[in-house]
Amino acid sequence: MHYSILLSAFAAAVAADTTTFYTMAFDYGNASNPDAPNPLYLPIVLAENATAGTYVLKGERPSVYTGTPFEFGGNAVDGPAPVDLIFRNGYNAGAEVPDVGNGSVEAKVFPILAVRDREGDGRWFERSGFLDRVKLAMSQDFFACRDTVQSEEAVLLSWGIEGPDGELPAGCRKTNVILRD
Repeated sequence: MHYSILLSAFAAAVAADTTTFYTMAFDYGNASNPDAPNPLYLPIVLAENATAGTYVLKGERPSVYTGTPFEFGGNAVDGPAPVDLIFRNGYNAGAEVPDVGNGSVEAKVFPILAVRDREGDGRWFERSGFLDRVKLAMSQDFFACRDTVQSEEAVLLSWGIEGPDGELPAGCRKTNVILRD
């Protein structure tokens, strides 16, 4: 008898949960022809970084992966106020980006990190089906960068800035991030 009460309470709680989970992917172009006009969107999955509880956002094969689920936390996603980006599905990690400056000296880029047991940096928002961030300098943007993760070559979603003459960070190309629900 007590089990049916508990199951009913659990079912009501699940039914009341209106959390929307998304996945995302970034444009890496056509691998055999990077200048082709047709985008190749790589689903983003979390991959362990060298620091325990810290993950990088890694692009994976679309034929195998759908992406790591995340939700927006804080204010309404549709509003102008930026919100947190929180990965769930056992990770409970918030997305964060270090300050990259204004590009007055050189192009630089940092991988976007998801840090366990944090809500994120609160600078994310959705715009017409794309993920975006608050820009502290106009030339800040998303980049797809080649790097090594767990001894394997990978493409990481990064945040960076062009140099003063428009040069891109080494091994990187500008990208955009689409949302999927």
